[in-house]
Amino acid sequence: MAKQAKISKEKSNALALEQVKGTVNQTELEDENGAIVYSVEITNNKKEVTEVKVDAVTGKIVKVEKADASDSDSNQAEDTETADE
Repeated sequence: MAKQAKISKEKSNALALEQVKGTVNQTELEDENGAIVYSVEITNNKKEVTEVKVDAVTGKIVKVEKADASDSDSNQAEDTETADE
């Protein structure tokens, strides 16, 4: 996948930071529905986490979404239910 990326990880971070102000926590190269994207996780000064998807070929911002912390809570609830079996 890295060979298909036309922009660097550093460039994707810079592009993502233009959309969302904060600190980059993590950047991963991913295949999303056949498109190669950098998934850049950014934390702002309010400790809110936002994920910015950057097209690794064009540098275009594909998606900006707030991370949902409640996902881990629901997983814990499911684990509790299966433990009763």
